[in-house]
Amino acid sequence: MNHYIEDRTWIKEFYDAAAEWWGFSWYEGENLQPRLERVERFAGSPPKRLLELAAGTGETAAFLAAAGYAVTALDLSAKNYELMSQVAAKYPLLTALQGDYLTAAIPGTFDAVCLFESFGLGSDREQRQLLQRIAAEWLAPGGVIIMDVYHPFGPIRLAGTAQSLDRLEDVPGSVDMTERSYYDAVLGRWIDEWEPVENIAAARRQSIRCYTPADLLLLLEGTGFEISHAEFAGQAFDPAPAQVSVAELLQDFQTDYTYTVILRRK
Repeated sequence: MNHYIEDRTWIKEFYDAAAEWWGFSWYEGENLQPRLERVERFAGSPPKRLLELAAGTGETAAFLAAAGYAVTALDLSAKNYELMSQVAAKYPLLTALQGDYLTAAIPGTFDAVCLFESFGLGSDREQRQLLQRIAAEWLAPGGVIIMDVYHPFGPIRLAGTAQSLDRLEDVPGSVDMTERSYYDAVLGRWIDEWEPVENIAAARRQSIRCYTPADLLLLLEGTGFEISHAEFAGQAFDPAPAQVSVAELLQDFQTDYTYTVILRRK
């Protein structure tokens, strides 16, 4: 089940299978509220135009549309798009699209481009390509990128562990699963494996590039973007401090696996 980083077929295969196993996302208003608050703080109050990339089954996009934002939501998975289209039918301000954000044609420009827990599925080269495309095609003048970034501390701590998960009773395709975590210390990638208990051959893996803030600053070189704000678990922090510290910033992975950055054009 190993995959080449720039072979993007595994992304579609993983999330098509995940849609069968999990159905609509379990995210609800209570844990989507912080995302709405970040959009309000950094993109402004509605009406604004938002683009959500790798939008999954559309629960965040729908929550933002219900708050008055005009949201275009894109996902690569055909299964996710099918579920997201059902959601979009209930929200006039939500437009669902299917495609790969590296190649998909998306009309218009947007006040904010959002990547919620989805940045890092590809290679470093592809992440730079995405950021450059956002700058060139989709981001309106004065617009921002609101982006969650996986940091390595949590996946390193979880490496080698497994947990058993019972099937979801209200999802027809759900089955009893074993989830295993690994960490590729050379490539800096969290490997997340999901194995159906009664059908091991149907197991799927995803891998996500994890960036320390220092790594992310290097990645941003040449993209035209800079970090204007960074926060973890709701607390702001300096992504480029002038001195080292023994503070345990970003280490409470049980609170969050990601930190959030706001990117603006330089």
